[in-house]
Amino acid sequence: MRVLMVGPWRAVAMRRHIDWAVEGGAQVCAVDFRSRRDKGRPASFDLAYLSTRQRAALAGARPNRRSQVASLRAALRLRHLAARFQPDVIHSYMLGPYTDACLRAGLRPLAVSAWGFLNRWLTGDATAQDRRWLTRLGQGADVLLVESPNLQQAMTQRRLAPLSIECFSLGVDGSLFHPGYPEKAAAWRFALNIPAEAVVLLSPRGWSRSYGQPDILHAFVQAYPRLDRPAILIFMGLGRIKQPEKLARDVLNLAASRGLSHAIRWIPEAPHDDMPGVYNLADIVLNYPTTDAFPATLLEAAACGRPIITSDLPAYRHTFIERCCMLAPPGDPAALAEAIVALVKAGPAAWTAQAGPARQAVLAEHDEAAQKQRLWALYQRLANA
Repeated sequence: MRVLMVGPWRAVAMRRHIDWAVEGGAQVCAVDFRSRRDKGRPASFDLAYLSTRQRAALAGARPNRRSQVASLRAALRLRHLAARFQPDVIHSYMLGPYTDACLRAGLRPLAVSAWGFLNRWLTGDATAQDRRWLTRLGQGADVLLVESPNLQQAMTQRRLAPLSIECFSLGVDGSLFHPGYPEKAAAWRFALNIPAEAVVLLSPRGWSRSYGQPDILHAFVQAYPRLDRPAILIFMGLGRIKQPEKLARDVLNLAASRGLSHAIRWIPEAPHDDMPGVYNLADIVLNYPTTDAFPATLLEAAACGRPIITSDLPAYRHTFIERCCMLAPPGDPAALAEAIVALVKAGPAAWTAQAGPARQAVLAEHDEAAQKQRLWALYQRLANA
């Protein structure tokens, strides 16, 4: 089977799909916009480009004549690549330039992973652009993949047939993500100069205003004087926006202005296989976005037996997140501070009581091997049709 994957191939979510397809025996060609980070060619799959220029030239353009020309060029380039590669299935990612190129090129059968681009349908804030995307997908795609079962229900109610709506999480490998890793956790504590008696709070999400790092710091500032033990807040250096440095600098400057620089740590972006050690470094994981789909970070944190404090979002309703995590209303640092104080003071016994059921739930409902099999079965169904 030949699978043409169109999207940001360096993103963990897409790269895992690529690896799954390769492991299943497929020949994969990933298509992205050219980047300065592409110093070498991947060994296990082909890599091609929609444009000889940087992605920003297309993705950042306004809907004017120039951007329309760039979009058409990307579609023609993609059609040329598809004619040469002869894919059995096309899989695109995000509702943006990648999926736009696939739809303009008329490539079928087409599966589209929406990621978080349809979340406004859960909050009643869907825009005219969101509605246009659904119309285009209904006309030019075969399957729409969403991560949240709540979003699947919302999309199904839109009566988009013959477009099929499927719910796929990335899943989690319980043999890799599990409690333990004492040597790696101890090494991180040593490298970050964290006192043995300190409770560690970890914010593992990418840097973006929608992911709430400023609110997390405001909550930590409010909670810190009320804690009964020293505390350290760790941010991951994973940028979901193009230039996360300014946002990070603002957050760290706020910590300094409140006299809490000594309680803040920073971990650079870590490879996926190293993340279990990072999660096991933490006593409590903080996830505080204002909008979200169904984050793999929470699956991984839960599988590692970490108690979680998270936003109470529509995407999380009726899932293990609502059942097994401590919830706080989004955009309310004072409420998040109360949750931090309550969980820290509850102590390790309460942490274990919360984390145990969460791990059992994610392994039962979101096993990575099962998600691999489902994706491969979807590709086969599309190819055969």
